[in-house]
Amino acid sequence: MKQKKEKKKGAFYRFRHSLSTKLTWRVMLTLLFVTSLSTIAVIFISGVIITYQEMVRFGNMVEITNLKVNGMLTSVEATAVNSAPDFKECIAHPDKVGQVTEEVLARNEQLIGCGIGFKANYFPSKGRWYELYATRTDSTGTEVREIGSESHDYLNAEWYTGAIEQGKPVWSEPYYDEAGGGRILCSYSMPIRDDRDSIIAVFGSDIDLNGLSDIVNNNDHDFAIISDDKVYSFVISHNGTFIVHPDKERIIRDNFYTFLEENDDAEDDEIAVKMSNGQPGFSVIRLEDGSKEFIYYAPLKSTGWTMVFAMPKSGIFQLAMNIGSLILVIMLFSLFVTLVACYLIFRGVTKPLKRFAESADEIAKGNFNAPLPLVASHDEVRQLNDSFREMQRSLRQYMEELKETTTQKASIESELNIARGIQMAMLPKTFPPYPDRSDIDIFAQLKPAKAVGGDLYDFYIREGKLFFCVGDVSGKGVPASLVMAVTRALFRTASAHEAVPGRIASAINQVISDNNETNMFVTLFIGSLDLATGEMDYSNAGHDAPLLMGTEGIGLLPVDSNLPIGVTADWEFSTQHTTIHHGTMIFLYTDGLTEAENIKHMQFGEDRIYEVAHQAQTEGDDNPETLIRRMTDAVSIFVGEAEQSDDLTMLTIKYC
Repeated sequence: MKQKKEKKKGAFYRFRHSLSTKLTWRVMLTLLFVTSLSTIAVIFISGVIITYQEMVRFGNMVEITNLKVNGMLTSVEATAVNSAPDFKECIAHPDKVGQVTEEVLARNEQLIGCGIGFKANYFPSKGRWYELYATRTDSTGTEVREIGSESHDYLNAEWYTGAIEQGKPVWSEPYYDEAGGGRILCSYSMPIRDDRDSIIAVFGSDIDLNGLSDIVNNNDHDFAIISDDKVYSFVISHNGTFIVHPDKERIIRDNFYTFLEENDDAEDDEIAVKMSNGQPGFSVIRLEDGSKEFIYYAPLKSTGWTMVFAMPKSGIFQLAMNIGSLILVIMLFSLFVTLVACYLIFRGVTKPLKRFAESADEIAKGNFNAPLPLVASHDEVRQLNDSFREMQRSLRQYMEELKETTTQKASIESELNIARGIQMAMLPKTFPPYPDRSDIDIFAQLKPAKAVGGDLYDFYIREGKLFFCVGDVSGKGVPASLVMAVTRALFRTASAHEAVPGRIASAINQVISDNNETNMFVTLFIGSLDLATGEMDYSNAGHDAPLLMGTEGIGLLPVDSNLPIGVTADWEFSTQHTTIHHGTMIFLYTDGLTEAENIKHMQFGEDRIYEVAHQAQTEGDDNPETLIRRMTDAVSIFVGEAEQSDDLTMLTIKYC
């Protein structure tokens, strides 16, 4: 059961981290990002388009309403104008005025009543107020009543005074007329003149604002984008009073211009100016509750009134959000379908890569003949297939060459080890070399930088004298080791027949120079110490001067400037002489000691050699082996992790 769970877990891990899954998610995240940006853009653009379309729609509705209202009002105005001559003819017969008024009402169905009010005391027999008013009865008939009185002072009514003051027909502000039927009315007031063109009366044609409201609010909203319950319209008079409004309580009582003036928005003041000047427009206003509305306003041409369509700003953008949400849902569904399709496609495309990975695992285990999947396409996967096959071929070839090279290297290393053994066997390596002698103590160490090196040292006693040498062949490796072996053999041969170090050096130089086609040379120090007297002869061929450590202190042995061995065949090497006192140590070394470098490319140098020698002398360690061990430890600490760059050879002789 546990293995089954681990297997399922491994399968899920491979699915989650597969290339096809990663590619699918990256494509989906990119598409989701683009979709989100597109949805935001759609919402914004939809809001702009809807706003523009609503503005166009309301403009059309205003035009339609204008035609309907103007039709009704023009009919009222025409009836009043056509009736003026009839009133003028019956001025002399006041009793006939009521008959004319009743006939006017009968001819125009738009009117709910009409009346004529004469100037004060125009008919003395009728008194100060004489106003005849015709209204409709329930039986679709008409009746005429005289309604002028002190309680119904029409002489001060706006519909009457407006026509008198302007001397032309005018539409009045809406008003409540209890005597005219207890309704909210608007009157078209037309002055009646006598033969002398003097105004003697005002004829008023009344329309019910409820009928006007029906015309305004019964527009065809079939093409509306915003639902009708969010859109409403109203009409205001030229001074801002509500004539038509969905809220009946606001008619006459409230003023739209006053509302705009009380609002702190400066743009609202411009709206009031445009409306009063009869200009159309589209603006945003802030309501008492803080919400905003779009309003479209345009004048009703024949009256000076303004018709306004209002819609909540949130409604437009809510619709835009609904459109965007619908698009987003469609896109998300499309993304899901695309997700599945992309995964299936990517899995099919990357399936060869999975088999390539399995083949690569086999190749990594050493199976260079692992089969590769067959690829029929001619795309990058085919190129990868070809590259894998070429890699297999190259690896097989490389492994064959590596086996051969490894065999050759092993053979060379074996031969170098043999050569190293032979080289080291040529040098004295038993210490102390003369355990039965108390007059001399010697210790030496050679550490080549490679398997074989070019440094050498040698010593032996002949006829009571110690013959010794230390040398350094130019270069490293096998060529240097061969020259080293030849030089050591020549030292033994020459010193066996010659006791003077300068002549020994000359003999070695003659042989090396005559056959030196590779232009290699050897720095060599040769010495001959008389063990009975301490007298020492020596010759230096370009080598570092030895260090003397005795009771008189520490210092370098003075040496002449001779050329190294092998530079020129006719060079005469000088021989120098000194006396070595009892207890003195002669420390000879190659430049592998002074030029040993650390990782910062700093050299060990002669100062550190003096420091180690002084410390050994101060602490009483005057044993040759101890001195060389101290030098070896000091160099190892100084060099650290840096690789040894040159052969290191040290030889110490203590004269007792």
